[in-house]
Amino acid sequence: MSAGLENDPRDGTRPVLILGAGVNGVSVARELLLNGVPVVVVDTADIAFGATSKSSRLIHGGLRYLEYGDFSLVRESLEERERLLRTAPQFVRPLRLHIPVRQRTGGFLASGIRFVGLQKLPGLREVASWSGSEGRGLYTVESGLRFYDLLAGDSSLPGRSASPLGPGVPPVDHRRFRWICSYSDCQMLYPERYVLALIQDCERIAGGLGLRFDLLTYHRAIRDGLAVDIQPVDGPGPTQRIAPLSIVNATGAWGDLTLAELPIPSPRLFGGTKGTHILTAHAGLREALRGDAIYAEAADGRLVFILPHGEGTMIGTTDDRFQGRPEEVRATPEDIDYLVRMTNEVFPQIDLTSADVAAHCCGVRPLPYAPAGKTQAIPRGHWIETNESSGLIVDTLIGGKLTTCRALGEEVAERILKRMDRICVSRTRDRPVPGAESYPRQEADRGEAVEAFARETGWEVAAVQEAVALLGGEAFSILRLLAAEGADPAVLPDVPLPAALVRWMIRSEHVHSLLDLIERRTMLALEPRATRATFEAVLGLWREAGQPIDEPVVRRRLVDFYGRQAWF
Repeated sequence: MSAGLENDPRDGTRPVLILGAGVNGVSVARELLLNGVPVVVVDTADIAFGATSKSSRLIHGGLRYLEYGDFSLVRESLEERERLLRTAPQFVRPLRLHIPVRQRTGGFLASGIRFVGLQKLPGLREVASWSGSEGRGLYTVESGLRFYDLLAGDSSLPGRSASPLGPGVPPVDHRRFRWICSYSDCQMLYPERYVLALIQDCERIAGGLGLRFDLLTYHRAIRDGLAVDIQPVDGPGPTQRIAPLSIVNATGAWGDLTLAELPIPSPRLFGGTKGTHILTAHAGLREALRGDAIYAEAADGRLVFILPHGEGTMIGTTDDRFQGRPEEVRATPEDIDYLVRMTNEVFPQIDLTSADVAAHCCGVRPLPYAPAGKTQAIPRGHWIETNESSGLIVDTLIGGKLTTCRALGEEVAERILKRMDRICVSRTRDRPVPGAESYPRQEADRGEAVEAFARETGWEVAAVQEAVALLGGEAFSILRLLAAEGADPAVLPDVPLPAALVRWMIRSEHVHSLLDLIERRTMLALEPRATRATFEAVLGLWREAGQPIDEPVVRRRLVDFYGRQAWF
């Protein structure tokens, strides 16, 4: 124990130390600050560096989870989906998903066995595998969607439907599929930007209540008894010593590694799986989707999403066990070929090839450790594991998904407040995320607002649209300020993002490297329209700002982890 330090879990003057600046860690910080608890957030990398920025970007109830009888997760997810539609409409939009179906019957017995949890009994796992090998039939899918809508209750989204292939639905392979079942969920195109908005709200809350809120990216926490030294990851720099009230381990797939480094004795908690996505600007595929999404079962039984992604399309995902360090995971040629092949099973007329892949990304899901069984059967909910070492309490967050990040943050905050002998007096359930207040919720109203703003300020309509897509309603006030300062109205090549807005991001959004800017501020790493000219323009703005750059590191990262060979 550090000299002179004693740990009183009721001491509200000491900050909670949150390790991990992803969506779960920042959600915890927001709930704690709203309840008067000071917070320090530390990450060895950038904001939203891990699974937050590598997800399928869906806000969904978890239709597949019904098959495993996880009703509470589905119900909670559907509730959070509705909340996000209300409180963060600038980031979350309704999405219609279509499930192509081959036959009327099939998969009912297998789904039923999993539904009631009997697949673990001797012989029934084999029965479930055999009876599900022919794929899920129309009756099975319709039953699942009916129950999904029932759990959604009084949802603001359209309900399920089913119809034969024909006009009005995406033109999937008529030789393979006979029906389309459709349902509604949502999409969050830029979860990285959502996390930045949550951080902005944390800063507002802390400023209003006079609380400490520190965000230290590219720093590591080194424990010394009850004290923690916070140091820069690379190079010399000042060390901050704090005596945290407790620690929240929100480092996702790095969770076990974090516990070992603190060190906190713990059994293995995490067994991550690798998820790969590819992005393409293929015009024929985008046209085939018609703004909707496909959720299909491939010939090998695995599931594939084909999703609209701005002016392009995102396809995913794989779900394979991964044993290495999470920051080293990357898409393989086999992963890319698999996703291309799955797309062509659904849309053979598109004839997608690996040459059509503009970019790819890969991440590790922070799932609970499960040494055996199919990865699809690993629970997708969230858990909090509490450990204590020499008086220091550490809450480790296991699992979790983008949709339920707010609920997880609330649950963690309530646990910490209970240890402080305090009750939760404020929640974020109905609190708007910055950028929501001035964001027109209807598409027609949004178009009119963008055009009127462009006429008033002199920005190009396309430039305003790009800015609003990234920042929501905050874009209007930022662009107005930049225009008043006489900012150059120039936009980036091929992606009409205002160059002045990129300069503002460099100054204002906790950017420490060119990769931060490209991957998680401008979102260009996964932008199918982005070209070498786009990259070089951003590189020029970075140099103009006098920022250091390690060009070999940037090139290696963008080529190896995003497939951006064409940029160099």
